[in-house]
Amino acid sequence: MDSEKPIPVADLCFSDGTVVILVENKMFRVHKSILAARSSVFRDMFEDQESENSTVGFVDRGSAYFTFLTTILGKLLPTAEPKTSEMDVVEGYPVVRLHHSADDFEVFLRAIFDSSTFMPWLSSPRPHAAVIAAIFRLSHMYKIRYLYLRAMEHLYAYRHVSARPWRFNKYWLPGYDNLNPQELLVIIKAVMDVGAVWLLPGAYYHAFVVGAHLLPCPANSGDESILHTLRVGSHNIMSQTAKMSSFLALSCTSARHKYLADLLEALSKGVVSPTHYHERWVDRGKSTLCDPCFQATLLAYDAAMLEFWEKLPQHFGLPSWADLNRMSENF
Repeated sequence: MDSEKPIPVADLCFSDGTVVILVENKMFRVHKSILAARSSVFRDMFEDQESENSTVGFVDRGSAYFTFLTTILGKLLPTAEPKTSEMDVVEGYPVVRLHHSADDFEVFLRAIFDSSTFMPWLSSPRPHAAVIAAIFRLSHMYKIRYLYLRAMEHLYAYRHVSARPWRFNKYWLPGYDNLNPQELLVIIKAVMDVGAVWLLPGAYYHAFVVGAHLLPCPANSGDESILHTLRVGSHNIMSQTAKMSSFLALSCTSARHKYLADLLEALSKGVVSPTHYHERWVDRGKSTLCDPCFQATLLAYDAAMLEFWEKLPQHFGLPSWADLNRMSENF
């Protein structure tokens, strides 16, 4: 890409822009003052550039920008330090070369300069998963708090994975209901990059429900690791799902046998959401069970569901809910 002439992104090349940013084959000419006001990382980057009268090929190794590149971006970017370039200046303005996905950086810049492109989560339509993931990751890297919190709101579309939230309100999980398997993998990767581990139980669970663990192994090692975790967790969930059926021991015999047969058939066909399947059974229990059996089954079901949620993080090799909550509070 470095040998190719960069392509200006029309609506992010302002006529009065004061800095040129090159990312892969895309060029952005934007307002340095706005980026500096939004981000301490950008501010330090520009101050270092001005104080040293440097070009894109020089970074002060004692600067905050160099520390940012080597510590925060080091694990994500194979070559975080800007490269020497023949294009030091464009139309008299300094050039900064950054090593991100050009598409990700474009939606990130657009969210900064046009907030209507990334509205709060109650607005409609909801941004695509790739947009949320890109802004979540880059706003965390560049310390733009309002964008980071807005992306977090989109991830926390508070819809409980249980249809009975009043019974399990300590387990509110992000709602990824409308995402397909590939989109969920994108979200999981972004969450892992940022280190927001407390978001992973819900993401992994929904990825299991939509069948992400059945995807073929990709060449990308990051995706392969995520899929391995998904497959192990899915096996653990399905094992626990079978054990959850023990609450039916208190139910009328014929109804219990019918339920177990249905559950085994659903499991044999592949993906089944254990929480939703059990709840559908309980919801129709009043018409299939005598009242004493139904009330006893309901109590036993609640106990089984609480146990299910308690164990959900460990199914995917994650810390306990208590530890995850502490991580969230201290992040």
